[in-house]
Amino acid sequence: MLKKEVEKAWRLVETAKTKEETARKIIQDLRGEIAHLHKIVHQGTGMAVGGDTHVTKLMQEKDELNKTVKSKEEQVVDLEAAKSNLQEHIIRLEADLQRERDEEDKLRLQVEQYKEEVQRETRKFKIEHVQCESYAEQVKDYEVKQKSLENQKSHLTDELTKSKEDFDKLVQTKAETDQQLKERGQQYQHLVNESN
Repeated sequence: MLKKEVEKAWRLVETAKTKEETARKIIQDLRGEIAHLHKIVHQGTGMAVGGDTHVTKLMQEKDELNKTVKSKEEQVVDLEAAKSNLQEHIIRLEADLQRERDEEDKLRLQVEQYKEEVQRETRKFKIEHVQCESYAEQVKDYEVKQKSLENQKSHLTDELTKSKEDFDKLVQTKAETDQQLKERGQQYQHLVNESN
């Protein structure tokens, strides 16, 4: 946008410069013509009375040419002022354009930095994702092992309970057997004593 404005302003400057050069050339030509008429007028002062009309006409032409020259000179001044204003405008536009370019470069650099940051974060995320998957597998293995251990514990607990029950039965049986042996021993002793 600014670049187009700068180019347009430069074209206007070139146009103003061309107009200024054209006006200067016209002024130079008119001044030459005025000098020529002035010379003719001075030469005509020695002419006969019949030449007065011609001299008057030449004087009028000289006045008209002087007015034209003055008008052209004013145009040249206006064109120079316009050219100066355009050049100042171009300087401002080029400064704005440079600022925009600097800002664009700055933004481009920031974008590159953000891209690099995103790539770093993406790599980091992938590494962490792989680690998470590895941890998940380990947790799964631990859960399987824990379940197996719980099953073994349950089996051992059942076996222990059964063994305790069997032990309690053996203790009961032994107590009963001891009682029976004691009673039989007493009976035997009683029989021995009676036989004597």
